[in-house]
Amino acid sequence: MYFKWVIEKPIWALVFVALVVAGFSYHIPKFKLDASAESLVLENDNALEYYRKISKVYGSDDFLVITYSPKKDMMSDEVLADMKALSDELSKLDGIHSIDNILNVPLLNSPRVEIGKLATDIRTLETPGVDREMARKEFLESPIYKNLLMSPDGKTTIIRVNFKRDEKYFELLYQRNDLREKINSADFTENDEATFSKAQKEFRDYHASVLDKEDHVIQAVRNIMDKHRANAEMFLGGVPMITTDMIGFIEHDLKTFGLGVIAFLILMLSLFFKKLRWVALPVGSCLITVVVMIGFLGLMDWRVTVISSNFISILLIITMSLIIHLIVRYQDLNDGNPGQSQKQLVKQTIGFMAQPCFYTSITTVVAFCSLLVSGIRPVIDFGWIMTLGISLSFILNFIFFPAALVLLNPEAPGSGKDSTRGFTLSIAAFTNRHHKIILLGAVLLTVVSAIGISKLEVKTDSSITLKVTLKFTKEWKLSINSWVAPRL
Repeated sequence: MYFKWVIEKPIWALVFVALVVAGFSYHIPKFKLDASAESLVLENDNALEYYRKISKVYGSDDFLVITYSPKKDMMSDEVLADMKALSDELSKLDGIHSIDNILNVPLLNSPRVEIGKLATDIRTLETPGVDREMARKEFLESPIYKNLLMSPDGKTTIIRVNFKRDEKYFELLYQRNDLREKINSADFTENDEATFSKAQKEFRDYHASVLDKEDHVIQAVRNIMDKHRANAEMFLGGVPMITTDMIGFIEHDLKTFGLGVIAFLILMLSLFFKKLRWVALPVGSCLITVVVMIGFLGLMDWRVTVISSNFISILLIITMSLIIHLIVRYQDLNDGNPGQSQKQLVKQTIGFMAQPCFYTSITTVVAFCSLLVSGIRPVIDFGWIMTLGISLSFILNFIFFPAALVLLNPEAPGSGKDSTRGFTLSIAAFTNRHHKIILLGAVLLTVVSAIGISKLEVKTDSSITLKVTLKFTKEWKLSINSWVAPRL
């Protein structure tokens, strides 16, 4: 059946492949990326569950932090006026709730305010007649503001940009989390599972729209910062910015590594095989696999994360390895059987290589299937993506490559020799001559590896301290200490 529809009727096989590519290409615009915090944690992590419960009770808001290092004295009129203008522009952006900085925080020790007057006598740096030097001293020494609003040298301060709380987002988040807990319990039903799937899809779709809005806001914040860089050195930070930039990094990786691998493969194929057909057919096979896989991910709404962002380059390399096996076998058969028709050569090539290529593909699939038991959602998704991608690669390329090759004329005998033949034959000859030495070396390497493995240790402390140091200037380091679970 295979030879009848692929070798004997290659046009129909190519039409089938074209229809498959066209069908999945329609869903490529639905292809999405995910750089949220949940894409980097364990599915059922206890620390994550605890955080969700606390967040549900007390709430949480997203914010950005701008470090502001003026070129003049921090308390000068020019600097405070520029900071005021910057804050006013930021507060007018859609999606921004408020701005916190040294201009509007309450001054409690400049001079000291009695507790009874806190409700009526709150002063800030914008209050007329306030002593700025006393305010500077309070920002530097007060236990409330020390190392939070101003650096120890007094040359850098921060502007906190608070986002408006999206109640719909948190409503969908809590609804999904509650249903997830119910699903993990023993008394869930099929209706609960269906409801959870619906809630999860609603949250994912709305979360994607939230990320798009935050991306526009963050870009607007950066544009406003650029207008004021002549007066101060500024840097932007915050979880929303990290998430947005991570998505940008993933997009960059997909494009850069994908195009880089394609360019490298084209160069190597040109150098080794020196014929247009042995460049066009392999590259066409790779592109077909990648396009179908991206469309499939868009159709199934599988989000690509930092973990799986390199799936395109890996899929290109694996697909290319299968095609090169077919090319080399075809050239060997063509050189050894001059005068055979193209159909006979292609049929013999497929007959020889179907089983070895299948074993190559299935063992690689098994390797990626090992990721399915990791318990980490993005790693599990990466395992499924590569498993399905390699399977699609094997099926599509054993249809496209032979069908396209049948339509071409046979090569002249001897013209298929490539520049790597002598090198690979020399390796084979060395292996035949020194097989005992090679086996002995393998045994010694195994013993050394086993000794090294026995010395590996896993740290099992109940908690660890994660210290993140963000260096914004040469003289100031902002240290953030947080307790996280070992698996995070």
